[in-house]
Amino acid sequence: MAPMSSLLTRPWVVLALLVAVGCAGTSGPPAPDVLGPFASRQDFLHRLEPHGNRVLHGAGANPQDFADYWDELERTPPLLYATHLDLMTLREDWPAYVGLAVNRFPSVVLPQLAVSMTYNGRPYEVDVALGRLDRQIEILCAGLAALQRPAFVRLGYGFNSPTTGYRPEPYRQAWVRVAESIRVRHGLRQVAMVWGAAADAPMAGAMDFYPGDSWVDWWGIDVFDPSGMVSDGTVTFLEAARERGYPVMVGEATPRGLTVETGSHAWERWFVPFFRFVHRHPNIKAFCYINWRSGEARISSDLDLLPRYVDELSRDEYLNSAASDDLRWSLQIDE
Repeated sequence: MAPMSSLLTRPWVVLALLVAVGCAGTSGPPAPDVLGPFASRQDFLHRLEPHGNRVLHGAGANPQDFADYWDELERTPPLLYATHLDLMTLREDWPAYVGLAVNRFPSVVLPQLAVSMTYNGRPYEVDVALGRLDRQIEILCAGLAALQRPAFVRLGYGFNSPTTGYRPEPYRQAWVRVAESIRVRHGLRQVAMVWGAAADAPMAGAMDFYPGDSWVDWWGIDVFDPSGMVSDGTVTFLEAARERGYPVMVGEATPRGLTVETGSHAWERWFVPFFRFVHRHPNIKAFCYINWRSGEARISSDLDLLPRYVDELSRDEYLNSAASDDLRWSLQIDE
């Protein structure tokens, strides 16, 4: 072997040593925070609103997709189970099916129920407003009581979308009729009413549909495309909620037109914009990811995405499923 003094005269050895010393002396610049800072949450003191700097984490939208999501995110299980109901066709045994979905897990899961007032593409909010579906409202209220746990109700979600076809005046009247039955006639204090818009629909005139502060606990918005997360209409809606003193729930969030699979770059293309959206707005205090298997949006389908997603939900800001005693520190619930 050549002596050390001889080796140090060779240029390639000197270069290698300089690189090694440089690497040992510094860790380089910090990695950029692609999601941006997490704005501190504001407290508005509404029903089922988490206290402090917390965001409720949920998923859906059917029992199997939810169970798959729970297993895939074992370290950060969802607290909210998002699913859909139709008021007109609601059966008396509906709480049994929702109960099966939420009772199978070892910690608390709360229902987040999107209750539609359209059937086969036809809106029927006029019938609700005029009392023609009071029997169905009773079935809804009795079922909420039978669940024996707090719940969120997103009545007439996507009210501003052309696909729902709601009209402002009867929509408001229908909302009040349902909310009054839940709160006054049945005294369901642990049911939070969420007034939810669609980010990909026109926001102009949204307040024409507003049933009034007395009947609303949360505002909500559904997002499917990154453009809807930063549009002027969405930003204005969120600001209006904050100024009026309301937390916001992202009732449904899932990639539209993007298959979640390894190599799809779904993290960069959809999830980074989505979590930036959550981070940026201090009154977003809940979200539900729709883990559609049929819609090719299942988190575990992208092996690169899954660990990043779990790391994000491991942050202290997210409130995941836990034992009821642990949840009471951040969320006032009476089971």
